[in-house]
Amino acid sequence: MNTHGEIGSPAHAGCGEDGRRVRGLPTAAAGAVDRRSFALSACAGVVGALALVAAAPVAPVVARADEADDETTLAVTANATVRVEPDVAEVSLSVERTGDDAAKLSDELAAVVDDATRALREAGVPEASIEVSSLSITPTYDYHDGLLDTNAAPEITGYTGSVHVTLADVAVDQVGAAIAAANDAGVNGVDGVTYTCSTYDDAYDDALSQACARAAQKADAIARALGCARGRVRSVEEGYEDQSYKSVSASSDAYAMAETAASGDASATRAVPFSPAQLEIRASVSVTYGMTQA
Repeated sequence: MNTHGEIGSPAHAGCGEDGRRVRGLPTAAAGAVDRRSFALSACAGVVGALALVAAAPVAPVVARADEADDETTLAVTANATVRVEPDVAEVSLSVERTGDDAAKLSDELAAVVDDATRALREAGVPEASIEVSSLSITPTYDYHDGLLDTNAAPEITGYTGSVHVTLADVAVDQVGAAIAAANDAGVNGVDGVTYTCSTYDDAYDDALSQACARAAQKADAIARALGCARGRVRSVEEGYEDQSYKSVSASSDAYAMAETAASGDASATRAVPFSPAQLEIRASVSVTYGMTQA
């Protein structure tokens, strides 16, 4: 019976230092070799994958038609004006009175406003269109100019009162009659008459359409001159809408005649030619087109 055992037998594997020498390396060193081998294998796998990717054919980049568009651009600006007849007006009236007693003056102004409101309704102005505002009563002073005693306190000598009446959305052909009715009731000031058009928005849209058509005409003319053709619209921008074109004021001659009538001759007011000028409603656009060789 072999008491020493054979190499590779369990008995031999259980021996200490001699067993490790037979395997050729210490146990710890063998473990380190295994880990390095695994790491090297992993790196080799990654390198191989990268090599396969590098060797794979690269697909060409295909751009869509709208991304590959290399048209030359052509930018133009165009304007258009639409003329319309004003059909409604805003009339600003005022009443001014003087008196020695503030309370009595206030009552007098209120009475004039009541009479004027009634007269305006009878003249066909809707009550909803009549607005009364800005009632004020201020004292008038005597500052004793020329007196030797310059320290004398100013003295109240009376009061000035005023009230404003605004008429909105009055038909143009009723402006003269409305002012005459107010004047008959005691209104003695015409502060302003402003005309506008109730269809302004529609007229402005029409002006925009005409401006766009004009932009296309201008672009066609430029493209033809260069031996090219106008392409599709690339961008469009509306110009600044000037709100001052929404209204027009009555002439200074009409104001003067109305003031003369308000001072005492009502028949002159009825003769005032309240015939406003046309409104010029303007619009502009900036359009960028593509331009191709004809």
